[in-house]
Amino acid sequence: MKSTFFLFFLLLLVSCSKGFGDKVESGNTTIFYTTKNEKIVAEKLAKYWIKNQIDGKEKQFIRLLKYKEAYHLQLISKEDFKSSTLSFEEIKLFTELQSDLNKLVFTSLPCKIILCDDNFKEIYTPVSE
Repeated sequence: MKSTFFLFFLLLLVSCSKGFGDKVESGNTTIFYTTKNEKIVAEKLAKYWIKNQIDGKEKQFIRLLKYKEAYHLQLISKEDFKSSTLSFEEIKLFTELQSDLNKLVFTSLPCKIILCDDNFKEIYTPVSE
């Protein structure tokens, strides 16, 4: 998938500790979740992340939250991230990733990618509705 290199660059994810719920770990990726149903989705997401080579050399932390309208897929971005630096091509890659995830992982309820700081505080949502 062509978004692999972009995600390696953009999502040089920083360290996270505890307090974000239970977790699924796969390679260098840790996915936090809070319910049993979310665990099933988190495991599917971890398999997708590895299969599509999005799991990089750096530790990556993701939090999965379920809302009525969609799952929020919170990705920790690198510290110096600024949403104004995202190019049209990069936004397009996020759109393609979100679309692919909705077809293959989030089949019952769509996901919404959200870029966050290292405390999972929202910074930017790259894909508009």
